[in-house]
Amino acid sequence: MLLQFLFCIGPTLGASTKSTLEGWLGTALATLNMMLLNNAFGPWLSGGAYQNRIEFFDNSTGSLVPTSKWLPLCNNGADLSFNRCFLNMNTALAPDAEYVKAMVVLLDFILFVFAMLTFGFNTNVRVFSISTHAFYVMSFLDPSTGSFDISPSLAANYFTIVTGASLAVILCFLIPTPITATSKARSQLQTTGSAVAMVLESLPLTPSELCRSKTQAAMDEVTSLMKDLESHLQVMWFEDFGIWKRRATYRRWLQAFFEILRCSMQNIDAVLCAAAALPVKESEQVGSCFV
Repeated sequence: MLLQFLFCIGPTLGASTKSTLEGWLGTALATLNMMLLNNAFGPWLSGGAYQNRIEFFDNSTGSLVPTSKWLPLCNNGADLSFNRCFLNMNTALAPDAEYVKAMVVLLDFILFVFAMLTFGFNTNVRVFSISTHAFYVMSFLDPSTGSFDISPSLAANYFTIVTGASLAVILCFLIPTPITATSKARSQLQTTGSAVAMVLESLPLTPSELCRSKTQAAMDEVTSLMKDLESHLQVMWFEDFGIWKRRATYRRWLQAFFEILRCSMQNIDAVLCAAAALPVKESEQVGSCFV
């Protein structure tokens, strides 16, 4: 739940909703794959390595220590048979080991990672899906926990927690006061529009080197504002999903206004270069420029 907050909270409702849905989708894909793996093969794989565990009595602790029959490792937390190990595999248990089951689980993990990296998912979906699936697989192959031998399983419980955390992230930007990308875009459009108008009004004075340098400085500021503005416009759809027609119409109007401003600034650099090549009298060098 904490990771869902850390990786999905953004500056606005739109950005947070976008990241949250991506994280939720990645978790859902990993959960669906793991639930299929746990149930599709019937009792052969159901419950994970916990169902086929081998238990040894540890004299030092006076308790039973489980080891996996799928992958009988030596370094499982107890000194059981280190003198009969090869590449960390307990050779004494090798004849009865069920390596095929472990290979099926690891092959599923490889195919899942390959699918996530091959298909057109973005980075956030890939991070959540692969990391969540790795967590599921390690629990599935762990003979000491029956996390997939219970109902609901670890995957179902974890997915429920992530769903609750996703809703909590969205509520953080709605209560008590909505913090939306739409309101921030509207405010920045007003500032950016004024800055663009100031730049355009200064163009007749750009043959003057002083005015030209001030215009260039203003353009740099406008570029920075438009970059921030574009980041808000890109996530505004996640605040209405095209369902609320009034908000959707207003969103398209803001996006059209942004495109107008961007088109207005496209050829400013060429204008400044041309203005720098014009001959200017010394008496015209010092003119009235915007501040």
